[in-house]
Amino acid sequence: MVPANVVVLNRYFDKYRASASGVSFAGAALSSALLPPFIGWLLDAYGLQGTMLIIGGLVLNVMAGAIVLHSTPTYPRAPQCTHWSSTSDSSDSVEQRGGLSGPASPGSKTLLTDLFSTDALLWESGIVVSALPHSGPKRPRPRPGVRPTAQVLGFLREPMFVVLMVTGMAYGYVFSTYLITIVDHAVGAAQASNEDGALLISAMAVGDFLSRLFAGYITDRRFITREQLLVVNFAIQGVCYVLLTRLASVAHMLVVALVFGLNNGGTITAMPVLLADYLGDHHLPLTYGLHRLTMGMATLFRPMLIGYFKDQHGSYNGLYYLVAGFCAFTVVLWSLIIAADSIKRLLFGRPNPEDAVAIPA
Repeated sequence: MVPANVVVLNRYFDKYRASASGVSFAGAALSSALLPPFIGWLLDAYGLQGTMLIIGGLVLNVMAGAIVLHSTPTYPRAPQCTHWSSTSDSSDSVEQRGGLSGPASPGSKTLLTDLFSTDALLWESGIVVSALPHSGPKRPRPRPGVRPTAQVLGFLREPMFVVLMVTGMAYGYVFSTYLITIVDHAVGAAQASNEDGALLISAMAVGDFLSRLFAGYITDRRFITREQLLVVNFAIQGVCYVLLTRLASVAHMLVVALVFGLNNGGTITAMPVLLADYLGDHHLPLTYGLHRLTMGMATLFRPMLIGYFKDQHGSYNGLYYLVAGFCAFTVVLWSLIIAADSIKRLLFGRPNPEDAVAIPA
């Protein structure tokens, strides 16, 4: 259900995709806080069989909304651009039909992108002008001699596919390790009761819920890029793990838990959008499924790691240092990607909008 929901959201939303993803995932965080007491009340009132019957009815009612979900009529998305530049062939044909009042400048001969690669048409003075395609990832054209399977799985050759999968595996350890071990760690390190230790999960859940709601909005409004947000989130979560090894007070751990949660939701909301941005919207059903698969397979070793550190070393400090190392590795990886992209932009620059011919209004 989660991969299908992510795909539908990314097809319905374009400008605010991360915000929509955050609201969707925030529902899961909210339900994790509301459902446990509700299910406990159902068990006391109706027993196990009655509770399962009621929950099954609720799920069946949710299916009514899922049935009406479908890809939008505008998917693949129509292009959004107000400038275009002509090639030597296209400019001659447009000038002959009166589309341009004068000869095209030499700069307009530069091909900003494939001019006639979309079916979206702009009509102006009886002239059909093809608009520029969307600036996002393009669907690859079928190539002669290439099998359909190779085209569908073409994203496997992209270097960013490996980076995104590794990021997902690291996140699987960062998030789940906290949930599984924090109560036992508080009992051992701070002499806390199980009830006090459970507060550390609640504090993290509050921060997680808030970050899922607002992290997507921050990146959609371009206050910070999604890549930079990943670096900040993993860096702070790594620091939180290191602090947990040194704190002996539940009050101090509560503050760390809240900060940890505030830096957790940004990664959840950003990953589907990054997969779509780097590997293409049309590959998202496969790439997000593989992202979740690799995350789950990587965490198969988590129980052994938890048991090893608890049984052999008597605490989770070594495990927390290891997870902090995963965070540091992810921070370095994405910092290199951001730096490489900045250098590329500095060396090659952006297309000069003055070289493009504006479409008359």
